[in-house]
Amino acid sequence: MPKTSPVARPPTLLPWAPRLACPPASRSACGATITLNGASVREFTATAPLCKSNKKHRRPPPQPSAMGGVFSKTPMPSTEPTNVSAAEANIDLEYIIPEDVLPQHAVQAALHKNGEVTIPPETQREIVQEVLDYLRGPQSQQTLTVLETILYKLAEGDMKSLYVVGMMLIKHNPDEGARLGKVVMETAAKKRYLDAEFELAQLLTKDFPGSPKNMPKAMQTLASLAGRGHALSQYVLGARYLTTGQDLRAGLALLEKAAASGQKEALTQMGRFYHEGLGKKFVTKDVPKAIQYLEDARQKDSVLATFYLGTVYALSAPENVENPQLKAYELYLEAASKGLPAAQHNLGSLLFQGAPPDVPRDALRAIEYWTMAAESKHPLSQINLAKVYMDGLSDNGMTVKKDYARAERYLRDFIERRGAAAESLEEEDVTDEHTKQAMVLLEQVIERKAAEKGSWCVVM
Repeated sequence: MPKTSPVARPPTLLPWAPRLACPPASRSACGATITLNGASVREFTATAPLCKSNKKHRRPPPQPSAMGGVFSKTPMPSTEPTNVSAAEANIDLEYIIPEDVLPQHAVQAALHKNGEVTIPPETQREIVQEVLDYLRGPQSQQTLTVLETILYKLAEGDMKSLYVVGMMLIKHNPDEGARLGKVVMETAAKKRYLDAEFELAQLLTKDFPGSPKNMPKAMQTLASLAGRGHALSQYVLGARYLTTGQDLRAGLALLEKAAASGQKEALTQMGRFYHEGLGKKFVTKDVPKAIQYLEDARQKDSVLATFYLGTVYALSAPENVENPQLKAYELYLEAASKGLPAAQHNLGSLLFQGAPPDVPRDALRAIEYWTMAAESKHPLSQINLAKVYMDGLSDNGMTVKKDYARAERYLRDFIERRGAAAESLEEEDVTDEHTKQAMVLLEQVIERKAAEKGSWCVVM
């Protein structure tokens, strides 16, 4: 029976956050390496570990964050008119019509029907046309005030729906649409709609026509939002403090505030901290508390929290928990069914090993789940499958034939991706030792293929 491998930590999508770079892991003041959820333009990407082997589970390391900044109680930055000249606007937007920058009518209609936006599609297009007319003409405080009055009236005072229209523009068309979406967001932000301010901070983390990158202002806005109780901003800034080791106490305090508001990424992170501990002065291990945090995040549909909860039961379930491996299996299955490659891999590893009597060994299902994970480029599922197809498998009447070509394909893909993305967050748990192992296996499979054909080749 082939020996299975440890695994890389899985990517997962989390709510919007600015793209502010920081190291995947930093040495903190207390001597521990802390990583938190990684961030991209409007998505967090988190990573997590799986089983160390088919007999052991690897503990989930803390998550990486890419959000930076300082935390201070700063006044909310004033929202200035869009910084783009009329000439530039005419050049870039002369031939743009609302349909070019909005989603298809069916998407708009579905959002309106589902109640996610109260503004009907026709009015959404009218809002975009008003913004286009403003950007194409001579811009002044007076024309901006007129535009804002029109947009408030068209939105019937619903700033959340106006924010949704702005998000549709930004996400559907990151170039011209983002310029228009910024104006819409500024209008909602002036009415103190905090999510709109948060999106404006994100827009300031990159350059696009008419809106130059302005990191100091982005950080000032996020610090202001955190000070006014915006949970996602609290999480993002707290994550930055913890990642850099700048101020662990302030970072933890921010994460705790965000978690108390029900922010699911903060709940997930606090659960991980209480499972692992974060130095005697900061967070001591408390598995029941970790389970509570993770369960709260799971109830908010956090697939990642569901997965982490499975690792807690697999690694260190409290003594009063009955059938912890069965609970781990059920949680892995729940997360795997929602498409999380890490959970698919761990579920495969648990099934391959088995945990009688609650989880019987089922090598066929294990291979199926590893294959699902490998299709998502999960690196250590690729190694496990390569081992299976190199040696073949016969188990309980089931036979998996040797398939050197398939094994070679998995190994080459692993090695090529490892070389091209050595600093990728989702590859962080894949060590050089795993890469060496894959290279040795690749040499072996090439030799076996050559021997099968009756000719030998030299592997360089």
